[in-house]
Amino acid sequence: MIIENPGLSAQSAVAPPALYPMLSDQELVVLLIDDCHEDQLLFQAACRRAGVPIRWEAADSPTSAFACFNRLLAGSDSDGAQLIWPDVVVLDLIMPGGNGTMVIEFMRKHPRLHNIPIVVLSGTPSPAILAQTAALSPDLLLPKPLFFSQLVEIVTQLYQRFGAKVPRLDAIK
Repeated sequence: MIIENPGLSAQSAVAPPALYPMLSDQELVVLLIDDCHEDQLLFQAACRRAGVPIRWEAADSPTSAFACFNRLLAGSDSDGAQLIWPDVVVLDLIMPGGNGTMVIEFMRKHPRLHNIPIVVLSGTPSPAILAQTAALSPDLLLPKPLFFSQLVEIVTQLYQRFGAKVPRLDAIK
């Protein structure tokens, strides 16, 4: 099942302004929230295969995702490292310590996070969880497992839709 939210176009998908300038407005900045390390590596490999310049941070649970959001909202890491707002969040649903729907709900309700596009990649067979997720309006809802070639195509489409074509407030002086 692929569900696309028609209310969000590439032109309207403007991430909140970053507090620090981008190194390149051509990179796709991704927050990847998935408890499976192998899936994180597969996503990274798909980006390389697609030739997509990417900057990404991984979180392995809703708790670690909330920690990432808190650092973004604070403006810097605890060691003062500069942080960049993601162009897109790629999210699994079933993880230890909580459900990915918690992350979607939090993002959609937060005034500085609600416009960040959310792509759900999940292998959950539960129709109830999928229906609950669809009701929260992720921008894309895609099933796992995917063939590697499908993931490469998805990454390419993400970059075309949310990467280089998105007017970035943090790249405008």
